[in-house]
Amino acid sequence: MEQVAAALNAIREATPVDCERMHQQYVERRERVNRHVEAIHRKREPGKMSVYELHGTLLRLMGEVQSDVRWRGAELQKIAKSDPGSVRDLLREAEGLASLFLRSDPSPWNGVNLPDGRTAQHAIDLVTRLHSQSWPEFTESQTELLAGLRFRSPRSLQDAREIYALLASVQATLETYSPQLFRQNIQEMIRGLAPGKDGGFRALWSWCTSPVYRQARRGALGYRLPRKVRTSELFKELAAAEAQQAKWRELSDHKSSPQPLSSYCEYLGRLAPVVADVQELGLILSKKQLELSSLAQIGQLIEALAKDRVTPTRLPKLYEIEQKLEASGAGKLVEELRKRRLVPDGWFALFDLVWCTSCLEAIQIDDAEIAGFNGRTHDRFAGEFKELDRERIRIAAARVQRAYAERAIVEMNAYKSEEYVIRSEAEKKRRHRSLRSLFAESRHVLTAVCPCWMASPLSVSQLLDTTSCFDFVIFDEASQVLPEDALPAIMRAKYLVVAGDSWQLPLTTFFASADEDELDDDELNAAIEGFESLLDSANTFMPAWHLNRHYRSRDESLISFSNHFIYKDRLVTFPGPGGIPVIQFEQVQQRLGIDGQEESSSAEITRVVELILDHAEKRPTESLGGIAMGLKHAERVQAKLDQVLAERPELGRFFDPHAEERFFVKNLERVQGDERDAIILTVGYGKDRAGNLPFRFGPLRSIGGQRRLNVAVTRARRRMTLVASFSHLDMDIGKIRPGTGVELLRHYLEYASTGGKRLANLVTTGFPLNSFEAEVFDVLSTKGISLIPQLGASSYRIDLVAQHPKQPGKYVLAIECDGASYHSGPTARDRDRLRQQQLENLGWRFHRIWSTDWFTRKDDEVNRALAAYERAVAAANASNDNSPNSESAEKQNTHKSLTRMPRPNVRRHDSINGYTQRDILALVDWIESDGRLRTNEEIIEELVPELGFQRRGSRIEEILKSILDQRRR
Repeated sequence: MEQVAAALNAIREATPVDCERMHQQYVERRERVNRHVEAIHRKREPGKMSVYELHGTLLRLMGEVQSDVRWRGAELQKIAKSDPGSVRDLLREAEGLASLFLRSDPSPWNGVNLPDGRTAQHAIDLVTRLHSQSWPEFTESQTELLAGLRFRSPRSLQDAREIYALLASVQATLETYSPQLFRQNIQEMIRGLAPGKDGGFRALWSWCTSPVYRQARRGALGYRLPRKVRTSELFKELAAAEAQQAKWRELSDHKSSPQPLSSYCEYLGRLAPVVADVQELGLILSKKQLELSSLAQIGQLIEALAKDRVTPTRLPKLYEIEQKLEASGAGKLVEELRKRRLVPDGWFALFDLVWCTSCLEAIQIDDAEIAGFNGRTHDRFAGEFKELDRERIRIAAARVQRAYAERAIVEMNAYKSEEYVIRSEAEKKRRHRSLRSLFAESRHVLTAVCPCWMASPLSVSQLLDTTSCFDFVIFDEASQVLPEDALPAIMRAKYLVVAGDSWQLPLTTFFASADEDELDDDELNAAIEGFESLLDSANTFMPAWHLNRHYRSRDESLISFSNHFIYKDRLVTFPGPGGIPVIQFEQVQQRLGIDGQEESSSAEITRVVELILDHAEKRPTESLGGIAMGLKHAERVQAKLDQVLAERPELGRFFDPHAEERFFVKNLERVQGDERDAIILTVGYGKDRAGNLPFRFGPLRSIGGQRRLNVAVTRARRRMTLVASFSHLDMDIGKIRPGTGVELLRHYLEYASTGGKRLANLVTTGFPLNSFEAEVFDVLSTKGISLIPQLGASSYRIDLVAQHPKQPGKYVLAIECDGASYHSGPTARDRDRLRQQQLENLGWRFHRIWSTDWFTRKDDEVNRALAAYERAVAAANASNDNSPNSESAEKQNTHKSLTRMPRPNVRRHDSINGYTQRDILALVDWIESDGRLRTNEEIIEELVPELGFQRRGSRIEEILKSILDQRRR
């Protein structure tokens, strides 16, 4: 009843909690940190990559290539529509034609566009014809022609065409004039005919008046075969002849004059095909002025083209690739590749760099949150969120207490007689009524004042009647509760909650037997046929949720074994800060030739006692427990310890049986629910006098033996020491039945022998770093920090762990980025507070790197990380203990001070009728302004003196109760 009395007093002290403003600020900060996570991890158009992925990719690429090329707007959308993957595929295809693609190939076909196979074949045929026929015939005939005319060799095909044009014009002139004309002074004839060159009257006048004119005309006509011609025509013909004569002399260096050429047509017939073919070749090669090239160059080009018949067959595929790249919008990239002559190995990196940079800049244009992110500002917001989250949890108790008190007041007002009974019993010093009787008479108020009850399932029927009087009944350690024992409690509530671990110990009568080895395997397994516990029964019809977070072990190697073999790696565990291994294996040497060691090894007992005493001397502040696998062995250890302690009284304080976490030595069946800082697990079972291991492992032999061992190896918070007289190598695998505790024991012996580093034959592989984490790892490693990536043994891993520079294996700093591990947190509380808080509780120092800051202000972030590392090393050097950095902030008082507002100005009257309802309610509000909760009866008790009355009569009580009842409604 003392608890009931205390609860009645607590109700009055439950003051209201005003948390609206704090809650609004909390929601705003939570939304802000959530927005950042969403902003950097949401897949975005056009690249369907998150900002975090873009940062990581670009940081990796920037060490390989650089480029100022960018795609914007429609160009970027064009690339996205075409799919960057298809662009990479096209580049991969072009890789096989790299030199041609880059226009750096030595082939004369380099840079030629041949759209299809037919065009390529036509080009080959054209070159073949030029090389084997038309060009040789042309050069041969030209050599012969030039030798006869004593002309110098033409420089280009265009010059050759001019020679042939000259020959054609001379041939046309000789059809009208005698060849002797070209031996005359044609220029003098032209000057004489000049006055009459326009014909008509001027020609007639010149004929009549100018002897020079008449002489020039007669001379010219003397060489002309048809003599009749107008002066104007004669003048033009002589002018053309004079030009031909001058050009001829120029070409022959004045060594010959124009003359008839009988084979002119033959020569001209060889020139025309060459000119046509060369012009067509120029179009194919995109060399429009090819005919202006020297004949030697053209000949060499034809020779080179003819020798390479393979390249033109490859050009149609190259043309197809280039057209697709252009259509996809990658034209700028192709230009950049050709400009820089980049080797194929760098093509994809350059494309990815340009593509990702363009996508990131497009995101920054549209999202000011990304463009304007500052890690230090975000850290402040995240810090405020953490503090507000802690504050909400702190005031949650006060809010619950207030809600509970308000409900209790309602019930006490509704059931006044029950309140009277409870208060009366609470004030008694002795001779209290039975709880069953009291509960039957006042269960409404009693359950309101004391809403949470704790009792053994077997005692419920003794304490309570059969009425369903609770909302919930909660069973903990349900694997230890038989279904039939749970029914009395279940029928007294509306809802059922069952908590337990199916891999923990069930109820058993194994150790009731005098001899552990008298039971065969069938008898050992008989207890687990059917439903052995309430937990098993509930699993068949109730929805189940797993509690996957593990917080007990201060180093995850203490739980990793069970997590892997028992819980199938489902638990989320947290790495410890390293240092000395927390799991140690002590293998003692057992003397041969001694009987009775199979169930309890004497050498092992001696070593266990030594370890217990060593712990008591060196770590007296840490609790300790001893677990033996057999009952006989546990009793022998305790007896040996008691014998030694009789001579060590100075250790009595450590072994005080009244300590909060007293030392114990227990067998497997009795340790469920216990936990200690350190556990010494002693196997006990040993070899026979011949040195053979007889495999008498008691309860471990059965299928349920796995659960017994699981309980034993998960009791330690800080360190575990396994003591045995044999190793896993002494256990013959052929004698071990799969799925039993004996098999698990062999695995644990191997695990402990490696200091908790190796799980049987499991091959562990490190989680790969993403691009951003790899960049941080590389940069900080080059700065001299020894880093371990992805440290952890469960689904949660620390991104990067910095080791002490002079103490290998000692971790001093946990470095986390805002990548997949950060993003995987389901809530802001998990991401920004709980995980960091748990690591700090385990002794870690913590440093966060925001990817956006690293990308935009890399040097500053590197310096911040180095400074954090130096502080962590200094802190590690200053303290050699591993005490947790638990939250030491004092709880803030969330209760309002119990003071009232100023008393209302209500004048006193001699009679209750003199007060208005408003006056009375004003005084009631004033009384309750201190925040205390009161029943109507208690309010009346305080109100009557304030109204000026010495006592309360029936009339006063009636009016006040009526007003209060109306107010409660």
